[in-house]
Amino acid sequence: MKSYGPYTVSQFLSPASSLRFKVDSNIEYFTIQNNSPYQLNIEPGGSEMINFPEFLRQDIKVSQASGTFNGQMTIQPVVNITGTTRGTSNTLWIFTYTKGELPQAQVIQLSPPAIIATATGKPIFSATVGFGATTTIGQNLNVFNPPNSGVVMEFHSAKFYTNDSTGPTGNVYTLLTGGDLNFSTPVSAVSHDAIEPLPVSVAHCTAVDSSSFISFTTNPETINLQQMVTQDALSFPDHIKLYPGGNLFIQVVSGTTNHVVRLTLKWTEDVYTPPILGVNLGLIANQIINEGNPLQPVLQATKQGDTAEDILINNDGTLTSKGIATFNALLKALGGIQFPTIGTISAGFQMIGDTTIANAGTSVSHLLGVTPKVILPVLDAGAAGVADVIKINYGTANSTSFTAYSTNAAGTGNVRFFLLA
Repeated sequence: MKSYGPYTVSQFLSPASSLRFKVDSNIEYFTIQNNSPYQLNIEPGGSEMINFPEFLRQDIKVSQASGTFNGQMTIQPVVNITGTTRGTSNTLWIFTYTKGELPQAQVIQLSPPAIIATATGKPIFSATVGFGATTTIGQNLNVFNPPNSGVVMEFHSAKFYTNDSTGPTGNVYTLLTGGDLNFSTPVSAVSHDAIEPLPVSVAHCTAVDSSSFISFTTNPETINLQQMVTQDALSFPDHIKLYPGGNLFIQVVSGTTNHVVRLTLKWTEDVYTPPILGVNLGLIANQIINEGNPLQPVLQATKQGDTAEDILINNDGTLTSKGIATFNALLKALGGIQFPTIGTISAGFQMIGDTTIANAGTSVSHLLGVTPKVILPVLDAGAAGVADVIKINYGTANSTSFTAYSTNAAGTGNVRFFLLA
């Protein structure tokens, strides 16, 4: 038997390189002892890839079914799904056995006890806000987990500080309906990991100095605050899980104003590493199916540097697009109309609006770049009983203009044209 390890599993999380090492290619079994909260993708060179669960020890027979094992081992941790109530270990051992050394293969579940709340290996974040001279008797700090975040936040600390001596309370609340509380003061979610690139939280954090009552779903903790003492309402093993779409906020309620207050929330977030598959530079998905679900986005994208969604399509068919706004602006600049909805629009389409056509003829410019095949005039307004008729001289039409005539001797105003190339 030979042993390899121990390895610290979290050091090999993406974007770090996978764990790679060589073993004897003539072994009969290898044992994976994954004493960590990470699932592993294990690729024994020349054999099939194995998805290995967290907190498990298993003896695996070397398979020659899909090739010849060459001794190269590649291991990539892919996801962390363990809560703070599970183990704190973060180690990996590998053992190898030649033929006859291992009498019987075994599978053993590993379940070490939790020691500290932050021992899962997940990224840690905190949000802190301070009020130098409070203007009301209530100060609030909120963390919102967006509905489409795909992660669960686990809060292990809710700290309060105040110099108030009137018997203030520190309160922890959750609100699971109604969307983001979105208080008036933005607060940063700060990473506690000094690595590059820095982990980025999905949370939206805000704060406010306000005594307005805020409805809540639950009130897990309330503590009496001492003057000028930092107190934590979530002492281990207490913790609160916040799922997508929920708010967790803490609040100081004082007897008077003009106090110093500081609030801090600390939490961890799930780590998700998408599977690494073959790269297709064209097609990404050949169909999207979203049937029978509540209103939700099925496609959304934002260019780096933009603050609002550049394109958003919901499962009820509504579409919001920066491109539509740009197209409408162009039509308006040309004197055309704006489209409330857009289906399929030919590249050879233009609308020209609010044009005055003289009896002797008026040359009308367009931007099609080719000679229009169809020119449809529409009178936007006209007096009752006036028989204005607009005639088009197709013989004068070209890639930049055409000539139109009015049968009214005084000319006709407010004429619009629809052009198709």
